[in-house]
This record gives sequence, structure tokens and C-alpha cells, in this order.
Amino acid sequence: MNITDEMLSAFLDAELSAEEMEQVRVALELDDSLVMRMADLSQVDQWVIDNAKQMDNIDVPQKLLFLAQQIDAGTNNNAALTTNNVVPLTAAKKSRSEGFKLPYSLAAGVAIVAVVGMLTFSSTTPDSMVNPNIAAVLDSTLSGEVKQTSDGTSIKSQLSFVNQSGEMCRQYQLANNHTSSINIACKQVNGWHKKAQSGEQAGAISQDYQTASNQQNLDKVIDQMIVGAPLDRAQEQQAIDENWQVQN
Repeated sequence: MNITDEMLSAFLDAELSAEEMEQVRVALELDDSLVMRMADLSQVDQWVIDNAKQMDNIDVPQKLLFLAQQIDAGTNNNAALTTNNVVPLTAAKKSRSEGFKLPYSLAAGVAIVAVVGMLTFSSTTPDSMVNPNIAAVLDSTLSGEVKQTSDGTSIKSQLSFVNQSGEMCRQYQLANNHTSSINIACKQVNGWHKKAQSGEQAGAISQDYQTASNQQNLDKVIDQMIVGAPLDRAQEQQAIDENWQVQN
């Protein structure tokens, strides 16, 4: 079955038939690229940018509020119908139909959460401090250079830019024999603070220079953080000399 963007949008809004909702749900379980398309449609990139906020402070999207209201309304209607011994045939059909639709409405909301998890963006410790060994590498290396810590972790700075808060930020890759991740951190008065992270398959770091455009999971994060163009190598060297503090 060919799943179009229109179908994914309708799935998020619980506007498909019960059969189509099930087909899309199964397809999402089997096709990672489909999950990524759904992630774009549900704008989870905005959730990543706001990773420094506590979950309690994040507003519930209007779509999910609307779905929750539908579920509550359907539950109340079903409860009212069951209080009567004699149920009109048309009402009974409607009740059974709603009984099938409600779980799929809920599934649309759950699917958004599942997509966020599959993207492997980390926000368990919002705005967390970067490890001192990693921070030392971010302080002293140009993009494209690879350094190795005493525990065998390779660190490669990949891209530098200024964010909308006026902070110097860097994208960098961490890798060892088992795991690899792409990260974004910004320099504040008390050190580097991690802003986003995306997991990858294990593998050695390449010496070839790479920009954030090659890391699709973080492209949109950087696009919404960055002010102006990324730093070139001369600007990075100046930033190193000035301890990555923006000079007014």
C-alpha cells in the first residue's frame, strides 16, 4: 500500500477509516522512512528545539487536545446509551462504530510519541553540561579535526555557528567501538551545554570534513537555532582564541 503524506496527515488527525488506520499503523512499524516522514509532518523538530524545557511546561498540541475531547465525548455518549434497556438500532450501530474509532483516535496521539522515541533525540537532562574532556576538545579544535580521549572515545568537531541567543554553538560527533552520536552544544559563561543529540550506528569517525547538512536528523534543529552563516575556519580560529565567547 502506497502511504502518501495526505494519508499520514489524516492518520494524525484520526480521519481515516478503521481499516486504513490499521494499515498505516502496520506500515509505520515496518518502514523507518515512513516514520521519518510522519515525524516531519507532526513537526517534532520543534519538540527537539525545546528540549531544555521540562515536560510539565510543554503545552499539549491542539490536535491532541481535540482528540482527547472526542474520546471523552464518545465515552459519555456510550455511557448514556447503556443506561437504557432498549437501544434503537441506529444508535446501536453508531455506538459500535464509535467504539472502533476511538482507539484509533488515541493511536494517532500515541504515534506522535512513538515517532519522537524512534528519532532517538535525547532530552532526559535538559541543557546538561558537557563532559569536561569533551568540552576541552570543543574549546580547542577546528571543524574536521578528530581527538581521542583516554577512554578511547573519538571526538570530531563538525560545524560551528551562533544561535539566536548570541551563543557560540558546535555540532560534534562522539564515537567508540560500540556507539556513535551527533550532538549540538552551546558555550555559556560556565561552560558548554548540550542542546540536542541524535544516536547513530557504531563506527569509526571519518577524517573527511562533514557539515550538519549530512546529518538529516539535526538539520532542522540547526536551521531554527542558527543566526547567519556557519563559521568558516578563520572565524573558528578566532572563536578558539576568544574562548568561544561572542564579542560585542
